[in-house]
Amino acid sequence: PTDVAVPTDVLSPNLDPNFGEFDLVAGFEPDPFTKETSAGGDIDAATVNANCSGYVTSAPDLRINWTGQTANLRVFFVGQDDTTLTMQDPAGNWLCNDNAFNSVNPGVDIKNPAVGTYNLWIGSVDPTNDYIGGTLYITESDLTPETIPQAQNSQELDPQATPNFDSRELAADFTPDPLIIDNIVAGGNINMEDINSACDGYVTSAPDFRFTWSGQTNNLRLMFIGTDDTAMAVLAPSGKWVCGDDVAGTFHPVVDLGAPLPGEYNVWIGTFGNMAYVSGRLYLSQTKLEPADVMRPGEK
Repeated sequence: PTDVAVPTDVLSPNLDPNFGEFDLVAGFEPDPFTKETSAGGDIDAATVNANCSGYVTSAPDLRINWTGQTANLRVFFVGQDDTTLTMQDPAGNWLCNDNAFNSVNPGVDIKNPAVGTYNLWIGSVDPTNDYIGGTLYITESDLTPETIPQAQNSQELDPQATPNFDSRELAADFTPDPLIIDNIVAGGNINMEDINSACDGYVTSAPDFRFTWSGQTNNLRLMFIGTDDTAMAVLAPSGKWVCGDDVAGTFHPVVDLGAPLPGEYNVWIGTFGNMAYVSGRLYLSQTKLEPADVMRPGEK
């Protein structure tokens, strides 16, 4: 039945992944495929298989749809602290690892991977860790954390990259208003002040959200409600940066775009710490929406 709630205290492969779903075909380029993510959650992965470990979210962090044939597909995560990797293959088998490559970074080699869907969870060893930032790598080569090319550690923003969480097409008088983009994790290793001195926060190379705007409105407001202090930076189609920080006595950022020009807008949500991560949700509204209008119990 469609009205049956999905349990949130177990690993649920059918939930939308936190950091996206991707199609990979044997011989994919560039190799390695990389994705900046964060590890952690409040569910012990050992509940699904005694060989698994780490604390993860109910939803998978990534979903990979694999096609083609290859001798080996290597998946590993390089983070800022000790992490784990839990995977479910197309047959429902659990593939798990804690420390690989003589390091605290987890990795799994899948010999002759079957065609189908692979769900991935990246866990933190310490349940008290909120989030651990890092990068997931998928490769058909013998790449290891020690041999990662330095070029992979991008220090530049890439507005053309696939957004970390979502992209939408929006027109004037869109409904529902506000539009809510949930399950965003803000943060990264690039200091926005190095890009524009009027902006704050550490962000990823890829934007967190992208929208394409059409039509006319007097004002379009973006607001992020997170579990800790954050900042926002928006790159408009004109190349102009519009940035925002605390508003209305809170630590939630707001950006007003005025009468937005048609075109593509890229949005980054930053945190006040390198590789510090904050979860939350983004609101887009044509009204003067305030944090108090949407804050939930316990938020401030």
